[in-house]
Amino acid sequence: LLISEILDNALLGEGVLPTLRHANASLITPDARMIPTSAVVWGAVIECPKFKALNSVDTVCGFDLRAFNYFRQSSFGFDLEREETTSLTEPFEVLRFDFRDIPDGKMTRDIDLSATSEGTAQAVAVWFDLTLIDDIVFSTRVGERHNHWRQVIFMLDKEMPLKPQQHFKLTVGHNDKHLIIDLPSE
Repeated sequence: LLISEILDNALLGEGVLPTLRHANASLITPDARMIPTSAVVWGAVIECPKFKALNSVDTVCGFDLRAFNYFRQSSFGFDLEREETTSLTEPFEVLRFDFRDIPDGKMTRDIDLSATSEGTAQAVAVWFDLTLIDDIVFSTRVGERHNHWRQVIFMLDKEMPLKPQQHFKLTVGHNDKHLIIDLPSE
């Protein structure tokens, strides 16, 4: 039996993937029970002008300081119930992890999305569903009050104006310690 809780708000930050990869290869038998067994990361593209203003710099006293945005924090804990945001897409699946079969290295892919509202895509709000065993699922989605985790917001490197039913792409992926979420590179 392997029971673990090496998860942060964005699922991967405490090293769950390399730890469970090692456990699967070296510590447990193929028939061992594992808790949790899997996770699904969900997201929604949002407009969040307050956080955009707090997390970027433009011109200050006539000086162009945009180059400093390279050093900004790209993701942080967030509570969608308490912060003023506008959701611009329906929730979508970002990634799915089977903790018995963990991929090696970095993985990214583009996904196709469709806007449901007009606004400016500034970030992606993320939460996860954790399957503990069989059909017992723990979630960090909005409305779940029995946990200390909340959602995470990933600021996009560029803003994108959207209109309802407009199709666009988003790059999603992960490495061993971080989710990767942004607009595709040009």
